[in-house]
Amino acid sequence: MSQDKQLSIKQSLLKKQAILESRLKLHNIERNFEDHANDICYSVSQKQELSKCSPDSIVDAALQVAKVGLYIGGNVAHLAPFGDKCTFQIGYQGYTILLGRIIQIKNPLYYDVVYKDDEFTYDQTEEVTSEGLRCVATLKRKRGKSMEIKGAFCFTSLADGNSFVLYMDKAEIDRYKPRATSGQFWGKWDDI
Repeated sequence: MSQDKQLSIKQSLLKKQAILESRLKLHNIERNFEDHANDICYSVSQKQELSKCSPDSIVDAALQVAKVGLYIGGNVAHLAPFGDKCTFQIGYQGYTILLGRIIQIKNPLYYDVVYKDDEFTYDQTEEVTSEGLRCVATLKRKRGKSMEIKGAFCFTSLADGNSFVLYMDKAEIDRYKPRATSGQFWGKWDDI
């Protein structure tokens, strides 16, 4: 990204700084404006296609992200080009944050990749207890020589006592791969 483009983005952000800060504050997101601006510029510098988008559309996309209580960076939300306009996509951590607000997650969503040598079991039958539905997942990491992915899972428990396990084997993951808008995600399984 050129210095001129970065300066244009920062100038557009400065014009809307008060709006951006109020949206972040409304959702208790403790990030200062400068960090947020740097994350936006970094995102643009990492995707060549975003350099074709106008600075105003990039800032508008960032404001839309802040409106739903998220921010650009990590795997929370991403800037995404759509021709010469910029839009955004919510990342898996962003969905986790939004889901937590809606259904009152008691414990954070836990997710991991299951490798070929790992021992992973989960109880698909939901046990009804006085506290709600309870599911059990056990992962014994046995890092052998193989880093071949066998599957992936997530687990959470809710404030009402219910708990849930979702497991996808490699074949099911591969069925979803073509639907992803960015192939970059699939190369980063160890970041999950």
